[in-house]
Amino acid sequence: MQGYLLGLPPVSQYANRQGMAGLGPANSTVNIYSGLMNAKSLNLTANNNTPYTWIWLDLHNGPLVLEMPPKVLGVIDDMWYHWVVDVGITGADKGEGGKYLILPPDYKGDVPQQGYFVVRPKTFWVWVPWRSFLVNGDPAPGVGLIKKFTKIYPLSQAGNPPTPTFNDVTGKTLSTLAPADYSFWEALNKVVQDEPTDPIDPTTLGIWASIGIQKGKPFAPDARMKKILTQGSIEEAERLSRYLQE
Repeated sequence: MQGYLLGLPPVSQYANRQGMAGLGPANSTVNIYSGLMNAKSLNLTANNNTPYTWIWLDLHNGPLVLEMPPKVLGVIDDMWYHWVVDVGITGADKGEGGKYLILPPDYKGDVPQQGYFVVRPKTFWVWVPWRSFLVNGDPAPGVGLIKKFTKIYPLSQAGNPPTPTFNDVTGKTLSTLAPADYSFWEALNKVVQDEPTDPIDPTTLGIWASIGIQKGKPFAPDARMKKILTQGSIEEAERLSRYLQE
């Protein structure tokens, strides 16, 4: 159960990414709840009076530039659900928009000295959500700024940046919620294998290793262990649900 609790952040990020994956490829898709969010999209902590923008970036092929629109409030989180930087009003651009240069972990290449806010996440996948704001109750002005100014492209294409695909995902049926069955552990193992584990403390890594999830090693529990892991995840998810309802 402790392994489950410690795994909730990365598995939540994995589920978030998978839930959005069917809407378009990473690095070129900007998903906007331009008509506000409703209950068809399952997202923890979201509200129904904010136009959200949802972007996933994959840094495996090198640095990416994200051109931010003005008048938004957002964040960049890594795959461990660790905060990396704020963007927008509380970020380096101060709500005026600007170019964020996002570098892969341990990037050793040249970094431009001017024109960019440089960001160094510790995972290859990063999530960039932000809120725009209603103007006299209307989301359209904020959405217009997003479509006008937002761009995503490799640093090598800075001279001729492509236009991303903008999706209106209002009313789309999707889930970004972490599973509460055996697939939880498969998702956790996927993140452990795919991402650098340096940001994770040894105690957490040790707990995961004790149930068979360890970087560079196959996750292959026998039938008995699968039953234990399945039961544990279900029971802990139910306990959390009861706690939240209380």
